[in-house]
Amino acid sequence: MILWGCSGWRHTTQLQGISPSDRMPLPQPAQRWLHELTDIDFTPWVTKAWQRNPSLQGALARLQAARAQQVISGSVRLPSVDMRASGSRSRSNSGNAEYYANSFALNASVNWELDLWRRLEARHRAGIAEAAAATADYAGARLLLAADVVKAWLRWQEAQLQLENEKRKRESFSHTLEVIEQRYRLGLSEALDVYLARENLATAEAKLVGREIQQQSAESILTALLGERPVMEEVPEALPVLNEEIPAQIDARALARRPDIHAAQQRLLASSARLRDQQRNLLPALRLTGSGGTLSNEFKNLLDLDYLVWSIAAGLTQPLFQGGRLRAERQLAQADLRQLIAQYAQTILTAVKEFQTALIADPLYARQETFQTQAVTEARAAAELALTNYATGITDIETLLNAQRRSFNAESLRLTTHLNRLLNRIDLHLAVGGDYILESLNTSNENIP
Repeated sequence: MILWGCSGWRHTTQLQGISPSDRMPLPQPAQRWLHELTDIDFTPWVTKAWQRNPSLQGALARLQAARAQQVISGSVRLPSVDMRASGSRSRSNSGNAEYYANSFALNASVNWELDLWRRLEARHRAGIAEAAAATADYAGARLLLAADVVKAWLRWQEAQLQLENEKRKRESFSHTLEVIEQRYRLGLSEALDVYLARENLATAEAKLVGREIQQQSAESILTALLGERPVMEEVPEALPVLNEEIPAQIDARALARRPDIHAAQQRLLASSARLRDQQRNLLPALRLTGSGGTLSNEFKNLLDLDYLVWSIAAGLTQPLFQGGRLRAERQLAQADLRQLIAQYAQTILTAVKEFQTALIADPLYARQETFQTQAVTEARAAAELALTNYATGITDIETLLNAQRRSFNAESLRLTTHLNRLLNRIDLHLAVGGDYILESLNTSNENIP
């Protein structure tokens, strides 16, 4: 069961008083489950995908852009300093005389807007939160890609096992056809038996082609995720077996670690900071400007402080009429915040739904697989007995063919059930943001490459 309190919902009513810190911690999706899930370590496969997948590279580029934007948003709180050097030479005439004059200047100018109403601080905090959200998006993309790779690998293995099962079915039906044709030549079977056996074999051949298509499709999906074609050294005997057990209780913080929830929360904080900025857009802005340098008609005097000139000024700007733009900007920020509050609440609801769905389905899939394994055992025994009885004339052709089909179909359903159980367990890890344990809750965003 999940221990879910009301703390996750308080964010929707207390956003105005929440500000992101300059170093926003990011709950990271731990990757221990990659090699503890089954008896196969999927880490090498996932590592290849992380290094080569174009979608993940795009998410990394968006993260880098968000962090650059964070620096830009913080730069407006600091003075801007510019250095300029200039020189000129002029000619003038007075009567028959020519006069030449040189002018050289070296100066620096400073511009600084004082953050009287903490508007610039709000913009900077919005940039910090947006960068934290982009970091969470990137962590989520890594987690989702890891899950997609493991799922694609399992489907590829299952498709190969299904293909092998269809090959055995074809061989079995081909052998049955030989037995029936031999009995027909001896006058022990009717022509109808031969036609039914041939139809059975042709149907098996058609399904075999379908399994080949399925196997090639699964391989293509895995190739696209890895950036290279996977190599299967030998056909596996069975799908991997689950190693880990689901804890009896999972703390609610495991859901809070989900990257999508963390990203939604940070975008809420960013929107709240932008609203604080827009709520003060009618207040005056105080700007200080200053400049200083040297001015001389001799280049050698540019560094001589005896030629120093300077000026300083202050200006107060009050917006009076903007055609309703400033009030509309506040309304826009308020609407954006309300929209993100709704999205945040929906993200939490979706997380709880995904977790509960995967958690409830896990024991059901286990029970289904148990019964399906029993069905395979009984169906195989029935097929063997039907073949023996047909050879002795006790069983008719329909009973024989049905028993054989049911035997291979039961094996196919058992493979599908086991695959669904594995995929559902991966969905459960996605629902809790990675591992069941909570060690990664205090991980800094700097640990994400």
